[in-house]
Amino acid sequence: MNFQHSEIISDIAAKPCGLIKSAGVVSLLFVVALSGCTSFQETYGRKPPVVTAPAPQPGIEQPSDRAPATADKPEVRQSEEPRRSRPSVQVARAEPLPAANHFIQQARTASDQGDYAQALSLLERARRISPGAGEVYLEIAEVHMNMGDTAQAKQFCYKAQSLSGDDAEFKERIRRVLNQIGSA
Repeated sequence: MNFQHSEIISDIAAKPCGLIKSAGVVSLLFVVALSGCTSFQETYGRKPPVVTAPAPQPGIEQPSDRAPATADKPEVRQSEEPRRSRPSVQVARAEPLPAANHFIQQARTASDQGDYAQALSLLERARRISPGAGEVYLEIAEVHMNMGDTAQAKQFCYKAQSLSGDDAEFKERIRRVLNQIGSA
């Protein structure tokens, strides 16, 4: 081991120029890195330039030339054209997929037999298949109503309402269920 260390030391002593070159390269890299930091500070560290308003031009009305607006009557500009009403857009209600309809039918049967836990389980499967179908949420609301859980029943009715679109018959069904919940 001593032989190897002494060989390296003698190698460095014999080639001082190599050591100086590598130290020079390291110091050069160090200086370049530091100069990059200072240019970053100079670029981003100073305040942004101040932007002044353009000089007033004769013949052009300036804000100070206008009469002050009264607080009672704000200035309202009438458009030349009368306002047009937006065209009505009809939103269709999403229907449950056939697989979801299958689970809804099974849930109705289970609910009619008084097996509300099974009905809710089947309706949850239907909801995963057709999450945008209001029919599923209304069925869940009816099961909760039959169980006596009126708070949950109302929440599911509201969700069904939000998905009802422009379907007047479906909205009427939701209204009837909400009335039944209210009288329960």
